[in-house]
Amino acid sequence: MFNIVKSIRKRYRWALVAIALLVSVSALLMQYFFSVQKYDAKIINIAGKQRMLSQKIAWHSNALINQTDNHAQHLQSLKHSLELFEQAHEYLLTKDEQGDAVYLNTPLFDLYYAPQAT
Repeated sequence: MFNIVKSIRKRYRWALVAIALLVSVSALLMQYFFSVQKYDAKIINIAGKQRMLSQKIAWHSNALINQTDNHAQHLQSLKHSLELFEQAHEYLLTKDEQGDAVYLNTPLFDLYYAPQAT
C-alpha cells in the first residue's frame, strides 16, 4: 500500500514538473511572438505613413499647379511632406554592418533594386 502511494506521488511530481515546463516554454514563446509583432507594427505604421505622405505630396503638387491662392502655404506643406517621406524612406532602407537590408526581406530587396522594365 505504501509503495502505491509513493508511486503516485512520484508520478504526480513529474506531472507537475512537466506542466511547469510547458507553461514556462509557452510564456517565453508568447513573449517572443509579441516582440516580433511589435516590430512588425512599427514597420507597417511607417509604410502607412509613406502612403499618406505620397497622397499629401500629390495633393499639394496639384494645388500648386491649379490654384492661385495659398501658394506659399502649399509649397511649405509640400516641402515638409517631402522631407518626412525621404526620412521614412531612408529608415526603411537601413542596412546593417554586413550591408544587408534590415527591414526588407530578400524577395522585397530583389524587387526593389531590380532593373526597371522598359
